[in-house]
This record gives sequence, C-alpha cells and structure tokens, in this order.
Amino acid sequence: MEVDNKIGELRIIFVLFFSVLLFHQVSIYGLSPWPNANRPADFDFSKVKWLHVDVSKWPETSKIKSVSINPSGRGQFCIDHTKTAEWSQSKYHRRSSSGGPALVMNPWIIVKMENKYYAGTYEWLKPNQKCKFGHPPKTNSLEKVYSDGEHSLGKHIKNSPLGQWVPKGGEVVGFMVSGLARSKSLSNFKERSNIQWYRMPSVDGRIKGGMLGSDSSEDSPTDDCPALYTEIKNIKSNLLEEQTPLFKNSCKNYRDCQGRAQRIIASKSDKSSNAYRDFVTSCRNFRYCRGLLTTIYSLRDKYNQQVQDFNRRQCRVPAVAMP
Repeated sequence: MEVDNKIGELRIIFVLFFSVLLFHQVSIYGLSPWPNANRPADFDFSKVKWLHVDVSKWPETSKIKSVSINPSGRGQFCIDHTKTAEWSQSKYHRRSSSGGPALVMNPWIIVKMENKYYAGTYEWLKPNQKCKFGHPPKTNSLEKVYSDGEHSLGKHIKNSPLGQWVPKGGEVVGFMVSGLARSKSLSNFKERSNIQWYRMPSVDGRIKGGMLGSDSSEDSPTDDCPALYTEIKNIKSNLLEEQTPLFKNSCKNYRDCQGRAQRIIASKSDKSSNAYRDFVTSCRNFRYCRGLLTTIYSLRDKYNQQVQDFNRRQCRVPAVAMP
C-alpha cells in the first residue's frame, strides 16, 4: 500500500513538472498559453521588430484582463493584468541611476507599419500602477496623444520608426506588459503578459475603440465599418457618375479659359481691354467650373482618406468588394 502511494505521488509530481515545462516552452516560443483568436491574420510573433529589449523569449506568465484608453479624459492608457500585484513586490523594485521612484514594469504597444510589426515600450510603471501616459495629466488629452507634438505616443516610444508614429482612430494595435525592458541597464525579472489586441478610439468620439473580442469592442457587429464602406461607395458614385461627367460636359473650354485668366492677371489688363471682354464672352461659366473642379478635388481627397481609414481598421467587409 505504501509503495502504491509513493508511485501515485511520483505520478502527480511528474505531471506537474511537465505541465510547467510545457507552459514555459509554449510561452517563450510565442505560442500564447491564452491564445487570442482576434489577433490580425498576418501577425507573426517571431517576426516582430523589437525597438527596446527583445522579450520574445521571456515566458508569458500573466494575462491581460482589460485595456482602456482615455477613461479619465486625460489621454491615459490603462492595462490591468493578472500579475499586477505580484510583479509589484518590493523584491522587483528598481530605480534609475539618478534615483527617483521605484519602477517595476514597462507597458508595450505593437504597431503595424509598412507591412511590418514593431514593438516598443512607451512608459515606466511604478508598483501597482495600471494607468500611464497622459503626461502631464492636467494638460494632456487624447488629442495631444494622437498628435505629433511632445506629448504624443510616438514621442514617448522614442525609437524609430514608431518615434514618428501617430495613432489613427480605428487602427488595430497590440498591448503587452513585461518586466523592465526599456533599457538594458535597468532590469528586474524576465516575464511578460500576453498581447491584447485593441482598436484605437478616435479623437472625435466617432470610433469608441475597445479590446477585440470584447462586448465593447469596435470589432463587434455594431462597428461602423459597414457605414464607412457605404460612405466610400457613395463618394465614388458622386465623383464618377455625377461631378466628373458634369465637369466634362459643361466645362470643355475650362483649360483655355484658365489660361486666358492667368494671362489677363499677368498683363494687368483692365476691363476695357479686348482680352478681358473676349474672356467674359467666351468663358461665362468659368467661375462655376472652377467651383465644380474644387468639389471634385475635395471628393477625391476624401475618398482616398476614407479608403486608407477603411484598410487601417482591418474592416471585415471583403476587400474584393471595395470600390
């Protein structure tokens, strides 16, 4: 009986040992113990470009519970994960060479630029701190975070190419937390969380943003991708079927009239000149056509911007259906 009990105990120890080993191996090779089915289809953890310390081989031991942006209206980024308290223990506290408060973690953001994924830290976290950025909190806002000014998110990442990055509403990015990894000279422990993908909110509030796969996410069936798709089609229809044909039919002599107008201005001809009278007679609709052309240019710019916005959000409307 005693021998059987010993064998049973050994079996339990054996199972626990290999479970921990498997967990460790899975996490350091980028296969999340908490797989996120909502990650971008083209994301490959092994090909991420690390702008600070490469933490890709660090074991993934914490799971992100929530990500929120701008909850207080100060442009703050908040990440809560299962080991916030554990990683805040005094044994993990570190201070820079210049002193200052105890530091324990770095928050990360993963961004796709020019068909590559880059990962960079954007701040330092103190013990039990979940929210950061929005610096200085009394003057910052989401608008400043999304700008290219001194308080922008890119300026806090610092390293190129994300140092110049400006977030866009609807853009999908990843958030992660790790032990200190912003500088090789300051470290404490080598563990990290999983990556939580997040749709960025827009400054104007039109896109609320949220964690992908959550009820509050813009990835839900209630997102405005279909509305944006419809708007793109309407702009194209207005541009190609109405405004452009109208200009071609009504303004066939526009270039000639534009040249005449420029010559009159250059020669400083007065209204009594033959050139001016001929212009008035032959180009009665010049002002109308000029306004029509301005409308066409404006619609074209808006169309291009909306298509870029649509693609940046990784909208679920099939790409083949894009106008």
